[in-house]
Amino acid sequence: MSPHSKKTARTVCLTVLLAAAGGVVYKELGYGKKPPQPALELPRDMLFSPERDTGPDCPACMAQYKLEIASPQPGERKNAVEELGGLCEADQSAPLIEKTLGDRDASVKNAAAFALGRIKNAGSVGRLYSVATSDPDTEVRAAAVSALGRIGSPEAAEKLCALLAQPDTELKLLSLYALATVKEPAALKPALAALASPATAEAAASALASMDLPGTAEAAAPLLNAADPVVREAAHDVIEWLILQKSAEAASAIRQNLAALPQDLQTLAQPYLAQF
Repeated sequence: MSPHSKKTARTVCLTVLLAAAGGVVYKELGYGKKPPQPALELPRDMLFSPERDTGPDCPACMAQYKLEIASPQPGERKNAVEELGGLCEADQSAPLIEKTLGDRDASVKNAAAFALGRIKNAGSVGRLYSVATSDPDTEVRAAAVSALGRIGSPEAAEKLCALLAQPDTELKLLSLYALATVKEPAALKPALAALASPATAEAAASALASMDLPGTAEAAAPLLNAADPVVREAAHDVIEWLILQKSAEAASAIRQNLAALPQDLQTLAQPYLAQF
């Protein structure tokens, strides 16, 4: 494909996408000539945000993207991955993006993991888990864990829970922060185990409060008397956050354990419990 054809194909795809999104015409991101209509230029992160990127399939571009992903230039491969994650449907783009999880350049792999999370491709969960546990680059592993959280399927939650059993503390922390976005009942037990460990207690507290799963308050309450001060504080944070966010799930357990709570939590809980 000639350079001119390459630019034309890109321009066609962008024009189709923008027309489908509402007929707004604005300047392409450096591809082809500026259209004759008045242009509105949007930031790149807005163009490729997960809320906006539900555009049509773009088969006219796929051949060119395949060529770019095979490019010897890491920047070109990375750009192709980012555009695939933003401009095409998951069934079109995911197979190509997933291939680049094995790229020799960390920035390309990082972009691939982010793109798979953005398009919420459940079919990539197994591959992302493999990357999270085996890639030598810390940022790539973090991106893979984050992608599992963004996908948010039951299988993705299962893999995040499995990561909590890994010996790598950093991987556990990343998994807990990702689980905070996935309200999966199966995550309660491993998250509570992490709450009891000083190395992961703070992240576990954040995840547990965000998930707000049944059984959280009654399981966290005994840790208010833990020997380790970090664990005690984290358990305190869980109960406090559940109260502050007026958790309906936790009300009964907090009422039952009210007398055993520290005085500050008892005082905080009184108006909260009056609502339930």
